[in-house]
Amino acid sequence: MFLRIFRSGYYTDVLMFLLISALLWIPAFIQPPYAYFPSGLGLGSEFIRDNLQLPAIIAVILAFVVLIVQAVVLNFVLAGNPAFSKSLFLPAVIYIISMSHNPELLTLHPLLIANFFLIFSFKNLFNAYEKPQAFREAFNASFWISVASFFYYPAAFYIVFIWVSFFIFRINTWREWLISIIGFCAPYFFLVLFLFLSDQLNIFESYYIQGISWSGLTFNFGFHDYVFWPVFLLVLMVSLFKFIHERVDKVINIRKSFSVAIAFLIISGIMLLCNGFNATLQEFLIFPSAAIIIGFYFIESEKKFISELFFILLIVAVAVIKFL
Repeated sequence: MFLRIFRSGYYTDVLMFLLISALLWIPAFIQPPYAYFPSGLGLGSEFIRDNLQLPAIIAVILAFVVLIVQAVVLNFVLAGNPAFSKSLFLPAVIYIISMSHNPELLTLHPLLIANFFLIFSFKNLFNAYEKPQAFREAFNASFWISVASFFYYPAAFYIVFIWVSFFIFRINTWREWLISIIGFCAPYFFLVLFLFLSDQLNIFESYYIQGISWSGLTFNFGFHDYVFWPVFLLVLMVSLFKFIHERVDKVINIRKSFSVAIAFLIISGIMLLCNGFNATLQEFLIFPSAAIIIGFYFIESEKKFISELFFILLIVAVAVIKFL
């Protein structure tokens, strides 16, 4: 029933998208949590924490607006892909549901901001496919990843994702590779220049050199983790299996785009399991690519009853977290 609604028309899709988003955030509007910006995650996060002392309800409203805009931007990123022509708003809805699963983080936090720039990076990478000279796209994709690391510095490791995407799209000329490095370094060049001129260069060392570690992390599971993650991972695994099983039947641009999304997902998983960053925040890096993959499954699935059941389970899991 729910998935049929998302295939019934553009305005119905928009209405359902806004309705589900609002319902998931009702608890936060009633009892708003404060903005969550732990120390040591990036200069951008530190600046927001120290200079924007927002009331809790204002932080929640801003976070809700930012999340809606992010989902809409993700929607536009996929607009040119024929795999999503039947319902563009399903990946956006999956992204909203995933990003709203933790009741303590229904407010402003570093990953909510960092994901904005990672989605922009996705957009530029998708546009690079089949371009004889993807100089602008290579620069912009790396630039946005660099900016994302200002708010959550582990995002800097996604420069590897850029290079993996080049392999997938068969971008083999040295110019794009060199431009990607320049694009990544550009924001840091201006940051270091500013800190040097203001005699604060030691800040760069404390945040982006000494703070990096690769120690294993310890997961502290809460009630929301036990309810949400089993359902989410089940749906994600089924979605991945469907794409891998049927990839040979898809046109090449669909195969390439989803291979890029899977590469992002794998790199996010490796980072989550192998390093000592904040696991509570790190898991949010998975959701942009996971929303694309799961959205594809819900659109393409021929077994309507099973896909409807998975979609309902995902919504129920988040609803149980919110209202119990």
